[in-house]
Amino acid sequence: FPHFIKNVCNAFLKTGFNMPSGRVHARYIKEAWKIDNENVTLKAMPHIIRIHLFPNGLEKVRVGPAIRLFIEETFKGLFLYRKKLKRRTDHPASPKHL
Repeated sequence: FPHFIKNVCNAFLKTGFNMPSGRVHARYIKEAWKIDNENVTLKAMPHIIRIHLFPNGLEKVRVGPAIRLFIEETFKGLFLYRKKLKRRTDHPASPKHL
């Protein structure tokens, strides 16, 4: 099961998925992470680091970072920065999915 999560995460980061409600991809998580790194005092996603969103070849085989990407902290960051994300992203589906 952990390796399945790792493979899902790697595919999610690379290309995303088509779901019945639309396309899901890591674009918004990556943007929320960038916004979070701009903040000096308040961090909604303090445990999400570069390895979780931009893994190199060796980092892709690790299960831990893949699982950490899907923790509650990531969703809190998306919720906290949803207005900034809507302004930063030009994807037509962004208001619907955030």
